[in-house]
Amino acid sequence: DDHGGPEARAYAHAMLATDGDDRDALHPVRYGAAVTFADGTVASARQRKALEYGCTLDPVGQLAQEMTGERRPACLALVDQYGVCHAPFAPGRSFL
Repeated sequence: DDHGGPEARAYAHAMLATDGDDRDALHPVRYGAAVTFADGTVASARQRKALEYGCTLDPVGQLAQEMTGERRPACLALVDQYGVCHAPFAPGRSFL
């Protein structure tokens, strides 16, 4: 994985995570999140869209188990398919 420092790597992996979304008919924006860890590893997740938007699974929330383990998070990124960075949504913000 040759994407630079933790910030660049988190951004690149979050962008890759948006590719897994094929439910544009439910909501046209695709979100992906990634967290880099101090040990160099990366975990990523994409938004899991539900028919009712309020039931959609937030990508930052999906990374919760990864971020509460022994590894120390270095950087978290949440992006849409256009490359725009976003603050985590309410569930993710509350968790962080």
